[in-house]
Amino acid sequence: MDFETLYNEHYAGIYRLAYRMLGEREEARDIVQEVFIKLHRQVGTNGALTYPRAWLYRVAANACTNILRQRRNRNETGGAALDEIRVESGIENNLEVKQTMQMVKTAIAQLSARDRLLVLLHLDGLSYREMATVTGIRETSVGKLLSRAVNRLAGLVKGGKSRCDA
Repeated sequence: MDFETLYNEHYAGIYRLAYRMLGEREEARDIVQEVFIKLHRQVGTNGALTYPRAWLYRVAANACTNILRQRRNRNETGGAALDEIRVESGIENNLEVKQTMQMVKTAIAQLSARDRLLVLLHLDGLSYREMATVTGIRETSVGKLLSRAVNRLAGLVKGGKSRCDA
């Protein structure tokens, strides 16, 4: 695939991942720009990529992880802005659904960086093979680690509901 096709097909997904991980629109745009500059260089020097989608997500995830690490070193907060999670049209006006979505967003933000990344990649529809390439985790371990991340997420959401009801 050529650069323009890859850009058009994957821009939205890379931006969504960066925004969800970092919680800052401007930083997410910077990450996307950085990722596609690296893609342009990669395509220009080495030609085609074997798994371009996984390569793009890995570069984006690494860049986001670096920013989160810098924030942690400076004791800044932020990240995991999940405003991009969508619900079926018409039910987003339901107050209970809005509250549940906010609890899920808050819970995802509380996950470890690896668990958050696995959940976000799963939400974006990446295969286990692509998730393994992005995260550096063995493909045979992705399912188990994703399952544990989802269970932690469920526990956090359930804990959030019990706190809200009290």
